[in-house]
This record gives sequence, structure tokens and C-alpha cells, in this order.
Amino acid sequence: MSFERPHLTAHILRIKGSADSARLCAATGLSRTEVTAALSSLQRHGLARRAQAHTGEQVAWVLTDTGHHWHEQQLAAHRSAHLVAVLSEAYDRFLPVNHAVKQLCSRWQMLRSAGAGGDCGVVLTEQLVEIHRQAMKALLQAAAVAPRMRTYAVRLQRAVDQVRAGDYQYISGVAIDSYHSVWFECHEDFLLTLGRDRVGTETG
Repeated sequence: MSFERPHLTAHILRIKGSADSARLCAATGLSRTEVTAALSSLQRHGLARRAQAHTGEQVAWVLTDTGHHWHEQQLAAHRSAHLVAVLSEAYDRFLPVNHAVKQLCSRWQMLRSAGAGGDCGVVLTEQLVEIHRQAMKALLQAAAVAPRMRTYAVRLQRAVDQVRAGDYQYISGVAIDSYHSVWFECHEDFLLTLGRDRVGTETG
């Protein structure tokens, strides 16, 4: 399942809700020039627009109502029986790991609130590395039919590397590509691509 750059950019905007160019580059794996061209194309066709930004903030982009409808049509057009079969199998492998990620993030938030020391961070880091190893199996399987899923693998690995270096905000921090933030987006991608919703599934 290969997305053209405007479609991939719109897809990430749908998942994130809004994003500036830098975040779109990180999430799509595209260069700044490629993202700028994709956004210009989406804007020209009335599919995306600049969101109002506060002073000092980077300009964020969002899909228009027309863009949301177009995105849904594009997903449906690419949703072949083969894609659904392979991605569903990968998602079945993803869900048990999803539960482990949620437990780890909850445990870290509790420990942080209690003022736990670095030793707890070391233990959680070891658990995160094992969780990540299991996650890669599902993501690489998904990437066989949806190559963009490899980008999540790269982003998750970066978060793991930050945690292993002692920066524990990359476990579940907000406004950064923490493990939990990227994981949530990956989960949303699975659901959107499969045409499912979060009712009856575990959330990221």
C-alpha cells in the first residue's frame, strides 16, 4: 500500500489532528521540501489549511472538512482484501503489546508522581526494550503491505534510545515523540487503515 506524498501528509494530519512542518517531516519520513510541496498541493485543492497560531508558535496545518472526506475515500480505495488480511494479522500481534505499553506508561507515571529514583527508571527501561522487541514483529509484518509503518518503527526506536540514555520523559511525555505518543499514533493508523474504530478495542 504505497501512498503518494500528499495522501501520506493528509493521513498524518488526520492522525495527529494538527501538525507543523517539522512534525510532519518526522512522522512521514519526508524531507522539508517534500512536505512543503505536499501541503501546497493539499491547500490548493482545498483539502488542508493553516491553523491559527499563537505568537511564537510554528504554523500548524489541519485538514478541511473536504480533506477529511477525501482522505476517507482514499483509504477505502486502497483497502484491498490482501491488505486487510495481512494488516489484521499484524494488528492481532499488536494488541497484546499495546496492553503492555499502557501498563508500562501507567507504572512510570505512578513512580514519577511518587518521586521514585533512577533505579526504577532502569527497570522500566529494560521492560521497554523487551516490549519494543515484540512491537517490531507486528510493525514489520504491517510494513509488508503498508510501508509507512516502518516510520513508526524508526520513531519508536528513537524514543527507546532516548530512554536508554536516561531521558525518561520519552516514555510517556507529551508534545514530544515519546514512546507512548508515537504508539498512540501507530494504533490510530492501524484502525484507520483497517476501517475500524476504538469501540471494542484497547486504546493506545
